[in-house]
Amino acid sequence: MRKIDLGFVGLRPPSEHPHVSGLEWECVAHHEVVVVLPAKHPLVKSRKIHILDLKPLFFVTMSEEGHPGSRRWLNTLCHEAGFTSRILQDVELESGIMSFVAEGLGVTLAREPIKKLPHAGVVFRPSADSAKSEYWIAWHRENVSKALAQYIRIVKEEAPAWD
Repeated sequence: MRKIDLGFVGLRPPSEHPHVSGLEWECVAHHEVVVVLPAKHPLVKSRKIHILDLKPLFFVTMSEEGHPGSRRWLNTLCHEAGFTSRILQDVELESGIMSFVAEGLGVTLAREPIKKLPHAGVVFRPSADSAKSEYWIAWHRENVSKALAQYIRIVKEEAPAWD
């Protein structure tokens, strides 16, 4: 039974996730990746940070349950930089990431719009690796509603302004 008409998904989950079948997917935005650091971390002195510089650090990430694909996304970025991420904690909300990072319990990689959620004790730095993140929407294939089609069109037109 369908419960929603359109979902703002963020990262597209891997196709093997059971709840992604029967959905249409559309990437509506691309964002730069930023590094989220505790304010007192030595790396905040750098204007840009290479992802490889994060190799010895622990990471905080969004939970797979609430944000399918987030761990794979983080692991892929770290793997492309030449290392395996060490994940200390999964959280449900971006505010949880901010709290853990502010307390010095880890760092994270995130989409640039996270900077709109400032949090005391956290510093954002651009990635020096030109890493990007996509932002996706999804809807049920069987839904042929004109209102949904118009809403999807509006989202696709407005999404580039979210960058």
